[in-house]
Amino acid sequence: MTRMTFTRSATAEAIERDDGGQSLILECTSVGEPADAPDGMFVRVQSWSDAKAHPHFDALRGKFVVVTVETFENESAAAAALGQRANERLEEVVNRRVVE
Repeated sequence: MTRMTFTRSATAEAIERDDGGQSLILECTSVGEPADAPDGMFVRVQSWSDAKAHPHFDALRGKFVVVTVETFENESAAAAALGQRANERLEEVVNRRVVE
């Protein structure tokens, strides 16, 4: 498995508006790379709404956004890893309820 991390503060200046506000975009750069680097890799968090309502994107405003990309050799390996994480999270929730 390979893991890559991309980050950006979702400030008003960092959020791009396109198509008259129907699209909101936040570009996150690879950790350690400056936002204005001539070469590099980035990911976009993008929202689209014909009505120009972006409740999920609005939840990012003013926050520090971290996007993690994980790559696996094949779909089976990804499914196994994701299933294991889901089971671990479920155990955490159950253990919290038992303690409470």
